[in-house]
Order: sequence, then C-alpha cells, then structure tokens
Amino acid sequence: MFADRSSPDDFDARFMEWRDWLEDGPIYKDVVNGILVIRQVWNGYRHVLKSAPPEAKQVATFHEWLNHNYGQAIAAAVRRQNELRENVHSLARLLDLASRFPRVLSRERFIRLRPSGSEQAEGERFDEINGVGYDFLDPTIPATDLEHMRARTEKVRTWFNKSVAHYDRKRDRFVDDMTFDELHAAADTVVDTYVRWREILCCSTMATQLGLNPWETIFRVPWAALKLTTPGS
Repeated sequence: MFADRSSPDDFDARFMEWRDWLEDGPIYKDVVNGILVIRQVWNGYRHVLKSAPPEAKQVATFHEWLNHNYGQAIAAAVRRQNELRENVHSLARLLDLASRFPRVLSRERFIRLRPSGSEQAEGERFDEINGVGYDFLDPTIPATDLEHMRARTEKVRTWFNKSVAHYDRKRDRFVDDMTFDELHAAADTVVDTYVRWREILCCSTMATQLGLNPWETIFRVPWAALKLTTPGS
C-alpha cells in the first residue's frame, strides 16, 4: 500500500478528476457505448432474428459476422476497463488510485456532497459502505473491488489477448472457446462495479437499460435488392 502524502488541494483535484471520469468522461463513455448500447442492440437484433422468415436465416454469413464483431467489441471494452497502466483512464485505474489515495474521499466530503442534506443519514451511509469508525475511505474497499473485477474478467481478457489482439503461437491457432454467457458475465461485472463507484463518488446512479433511438427501423422498411459482387469478379 502506498502512503497517501497528498495535500488538501491534491485531494480536491483528484476527486474532481475521478468524478469526471465516471460522470461523463472516458469511463462513462466506454461503459455506455462499449458495453450497454451494443449489448442492447445485439439483444434486440437476436429478438428480431427469431421472427425472421426461414430464407433470411439460411445463409448465416451476416449473422456470424455480426456475432463475431459483437463478441470482440464486448471483450475489448472489458479489457480496456481493466487496464492499470498509468496513462489510461479506466475503472481499474480509478480503483487503484482510490486505494492508494483514500483520503481523497473523506467522511466530511461524502456527507457534504450527498443529496439528502441529512448529516446523520449520510454518515450512516458512509459507514455502510466503508465500515464504522473511518474518517476516510478504507483503502481495502477499492482494492478488493479491483481484485474481484479483474478475477471475474480474467478469462475474457485472456481470450481477447490470445485470440483478437495477438496470435497465440503456442497453440498454433486462434483460441475460440469463449461463450456469450461468459462475455456477458464479465461485462456485467464491469458495469456493476462502475454503477457502485458512480454512486459512491458521484452520488448518482444510472439505469443500465438505455432509451435508444429506434435503430430497429432498418428492419421495418423496404430494402433495395442489390446483387453484390466481390472484388475482381
């Protein structure tokens, strides 16, 4: 554990930076666009496909291509939010910083920023999150959340590194043993961790079911029947 020797000014700057990452900055944008939006569209597409006529399902090239890209995109977002390098803005990096600089989130700051205005209620909420008797964030809380998030996403991150980002020469082939259930469990871990720390640091929660523009309109309108040719044909 690193000693926290920051000054009060540093505490303010760090806190505002962390909130920015979570509220509308890089972590928020990646969780929303990299996981929630594409997963919601994919779920909707799978629902549409169930009612498609048989001739729309006979040639599976498009469906396989979409599933392939979707799986890689979800895995990439999971990997990005688990990055710990110092030059990245990720959920893992934020949790690491919170464990190293726990005085950034003091009891006083937590109570002052909460919406209820009740010092007693918000003090009890701080104890509920942190444990009774702390004036500052217990550094083991973010450290434990980081450990759990990385453990629960390890298989997806390994799969992405071996099968997508790099070629695994030891296997002499691309690894292809990842299921959608495993991808979604890892993504859920990232989203749940994000929502938890958004509530702790930003005093706000976020719905994980989004109100998207009607993207499914593409399936509701007549479409031009074009004969496509491959290059060189």
